[in-house]
Amino acid sequence: MERSIVKNTAWLFSGQAIGRAIRAVVIIYAARLLGASSWGVFSYALSLAATFTVLSDVGVNALLVREGSKDPSSRKKYLSTGLVVKLVVLGILGLISLSLQDVIIRIPEVSALMPLIILIFFFDSLRDFVSALSRSLDRMDIEAKGQIMTNIGIVIFCFLALVFSATAWSMTLGYVAGTLIGLAYVAMSLRDEFKGIFKHFRKSLVKTVLFSAWPFGLVSLMGVIMVNTDVLVLGQFGSSVDVGLFSAAQKPVQMLFLIPALLAAAFFPNMAEATEDKKKFGLLFSKGMKAIYLFALPIALGGAALAEPIIRAVYGNQYIYAYPSFLVLCLTCLFVFPSIFMTNAIFAKGGKKVFLPYALIGIFGNIILDIILIPLIGITGCAVATLIVQGALFLYGLYALNGIINRPLAGLWRIILGALFTVAIAMAFYILGANVLIAIAASAIIYPASLIVLREPSVREIMRILKRSPSVTSGVEV
Repeated sequence: MERSIVKNTAWLFSGQAIGRAIRAVVIIYAARLLGASSWGVFSYALSLAATFTVLSDVGVNALLVREGSKDPSSRKKYLSTGLVVKLVVLGILGLISLSLQDVIIRIPEVSALMPLIILIFFFDSLRDFVSALSRSLDRMDIEAKGQIMTNIGIVIFCFLALVFSATAWSMTLGYVAGTLIGLAYVAMSLRDEFKGIFKHFRKSLVKTVLFSAWPFGLVSLMGVIMVNTDVLVLGQFGSSVDVGLFSAAQKPVQMLFLIPALLAAAFFPNMAEATEDKKKFGLLFSKGMKAIYLFALPIALGGAALAEPIIRAVYGNQYIYAYPSFLVLCLTCLFVFPSIFMTNAIFAKGGKKVFLPYALIGIFGNIILDIILIPLIGITGCAVATLIVQGALFLYGLYALNGIINRPLAGLWRIILGALFTVAIAMAFYILGANVLIAIAASAIIYPASLIVLREPSVREIMRILKRSPSVTSGVEV
């Protein structure tokens, strides 16, 4: 079990981390080249595509992973039925978005991008579905390589597009090409699983798929709405420049949300298998939460402490007004990181009743607070709204886990001390004149060293697992 989790985490983290690092290059380049206004148009378009992608899922992806992990004999039926459901939903959403684009889009330049937006969410939705199949097969290497191929494609085609025409339209077209490459790779890698796929379709299973998947689909929808609502609502109240500034603050933090998502995804198949064994489930949950906070605390505190120089170093002085939003968004990691893991644990346990109020708090809370706070404090209001709602969701998640997991936040004091010490050293480096990037690099060395000195048990646990598994890719075809 430990070997499987380490292997899955390694593949998912390497795929996403390498892919996001590659994509970050073109994002920073494009933001500087396009300027806040055109960058805002492009960011608004991507937020629409991301929202449509999650709307098209309706929880089918997570259901395929859960049921495929529990009972491999039923995988084909869920794969076939889930694919049909997804294709129907994709078609409906595509037609609705084209019909209502003049109603839902207030920034005129974005309307011209709608056909490209639909292609992005269509390709991304299908790639996510095939990646869910790879997780159910315990082939996370395919998903990781698919992420890398997608981001390499995005970087290559976006750079080419920007060379010929430095516009939001050309940047979006590059994204379309990259997402298509990623879909083609994962589909070809698992092509044998799709042979004769539709003969396994079960009409009687459609109702089961929809009713079983909707709780997780609702939470996934909540997550993407909370991430993208800020941009979409800001587009209604402000200008494309406002959207561009906030998006510049949001993008680095969004990339950091990859960490808990990968850890949750790596633990999820094992947690789904352990739902009947309370002790085993609790042990997995405890290890997962410790791993989550190992990353969340230094990222949140360090990002907030060095917010202004980080924004200046990444984007330049033209985006300096984005730093208050970046500061607040960094603090949301304290709540978002564990919440992502907790919702996966609740879903693995089948806690459907929890998801409806959880999702409603996230969806409507963020929208209402955005509408109230944006006119009062501008783009920073979006970040404050997110921080308040994520804090409320975190507390609700802890309440929902009461009785399932005992003391979910126990044993974090060493991690807290290590994070505070590391942030203090990083700030000292910067105050003494070091470049902020050097201060961050030094922190990456100081933090694990401080945890070793404090004898944090999770560090010893990780080292023990790695010593037992000298090759985390062992047993995986490359």
